[in-house]
Order: sequence, then C-alpha cells, then structure tokens
Amino acid sequence: ELQLGGPFAAALRELGHDEAAAWRAVELGRVLVGLPQPAPTTAAGRPRPDRDASATLVEALLEDRDVRPFIRVNRWQGASWFEKEAFEQILWWMLALRAVDLLAAGRPGRALASELAATQRLVERLRQAAVAAGYRVEGLLERVGA
Repeated sequence: ELQLGGPFAAALRELGHDEAAAWRAVELGRVLVGLPQPAPTTAAGRPRPDRDASATLVEALLEDRDVRPFIRVNRWQGASWFEKEAFEQILWWMLALRAVDLLAAGRPGRALASELAATQRLVERLRQAAVAAGYRVEGLLERVGA
C-alpha cells in the first residue's frame, strides 16, 4: 500500500480544509479504491434476484476493512450500528463508480441505461433496508436476506 494519506491530507489542509475534513477525505479515498461494486445483473446481462444482489453487496460492504470504519460500525447496548450519512455516501459513490465503469466499457446506450437503472434500484433497496433496520447491522442483514 502506498502511504499517500499524509501528503494528501496536507495538500487538502493547504487548500483550506480543516484537519478533520482532510483526514475524512483520505479515508474516503481508501474506501473508493476497493469499494465493492453493485452487480444487479449477471455477466450475461440478466437481472439477479433482488435478494441475491442485495445480500451479496451488503455482506461485501460489511466485510471490507476500509468500509466498516468509514460507515462508523460500532457496538452499543449489545447491537452493532452504522452511520446513516456515511452509508448513504457509500451508496452514492457505488452508483457513480458503476456509471463510470459502464461508460468506460463502452456499453451501448440502451444497455447502459438499463444497467444504471438496475444499479439505482439496488442502491435504493439498500438505502430503504438501512432505514427500516434503524441503522443496525443485524437488522440490515436480515432485511436483505444475508
């Protein structure tokens, strides 16, 4: 791993960001490099069952050593919780990065639109599951069938 966090944070401080914001951006950069990608369709382009795609993605997110601290997974009163805003930020970035990947792959317009719509539906299902779970890890896993 490259040790670019310090220099990156220093550059952000030079640009006027405070210490906390600079290190939060470094943390986000680490997350984005290895962020699990949504896969609402199979390699053949067929839709995956909602439950399979959601469960697979949530499990990958919660197992990722950079995502867990970013979404502030913590234990309190016998339950594991995560932060709403950070989780929603991760979901937004997953959708944005998927769009970039699909554009880079040169998907035709109709296939691109279909795949992005499927990805957006998957991301929205995860957001709704998180809300319904009250931002509890165990509740989220239950709601996506993991």
